[in-house]
Amino acid sequence: MNLMRKFILLTGLAVLVPTLAQAQMSEGTIKVFSARGTVNLVNTETGATKPLERGMEFSDGMQVVTGEKSSALLLFSNGAAVTVSENSTFEVSEFVQAEFDPSQGTFMRLTEDPSQSKTELYLDGGTVAGQVKRLQEGSTYNVNTPTASAGIRGTDYVVTVTQSGDQVFTTITNASGDVVAIVEGNPTNIAPGESVTVSGSVSTTPQGTKVVTVTNVGTPRPATAEETQTAQDAVDEIQEAQTETDQIVLPPAPTEPTENEGETPDEPIDPGIDISPAGG
Repeated sequence: MNLMRKFILLTGLAVLVPTLAQAQMSEGTIKVFSARGTVNLVNTETGATKPLERGMEFSDGMQVVTGEKSSALLLFSNGAAVTVSENSTFEVSEFVQAEFDPSQGTFMRLTEDPSQSKTELYLDGGTVAGQVKRLQEGSTYNVNTPTASAGIRGTDYVVTVTQSGDQVFTTITNASGDVVAIVEGNPTNIAPGESVTVSGSVSTTPQGTKVVTVTNVGTPRPATAEETQTAQDAVDEIQEAQTETDQIVLPPAPTEPTENEGETPDEPIDPGIDISPAGG
């Protein structure tokens, strides 16, 4: 993580949400519900790269990179979901959560954040749209970019990062719920149906480090038709995944052997998407 990214992350956290209590945290799990086209998973420490595939699991410290006409839908073990659009570079910088009772549900079967969690995401370029279940008190969920941070408290949202020459633009859209844009430590509330665009200039130091300087922070405005459609498309895709998940039959609890043991169930579990408990 470069210095500028750390700066954006820290300034956003300084004012964004309640401080995390000293709960015992461990790595959360991200599962790939779908991957279309050319999508790669990159280890941010080693640079090791492999194709992203449906059913794959990973934890934080990984980057998802999509090519043209490619996308991915990621499910988080705190109930959140993120769609990564084409030509995007998206990093799960940190995703940890406290232990929880798996009987509360798993992944998309959760109706709210099952335990205290911390989610730090970074979008270097492209578009992500997500849905966050109602967070526990003290949980945080932030999407950081080169010029701003989006703090999410349970909502449907879209974040887009584009670059033109030495100018970089971040647009944060609140499709529904509670979203705050953080720029250099200053929060701006974004009402449902509104967007905010933050502009910055990119320069390079003699040592080769990229530096982004914020040049303009727009005021909240009505979301454009394209921004609204992007959010709706993400909601629809997540809803389709929810419907498919609901149709998956979970394996029954172990029982004593019977004469029917070994028979194939009428509705087998999708082997690519294991939605068994991930908590604890």
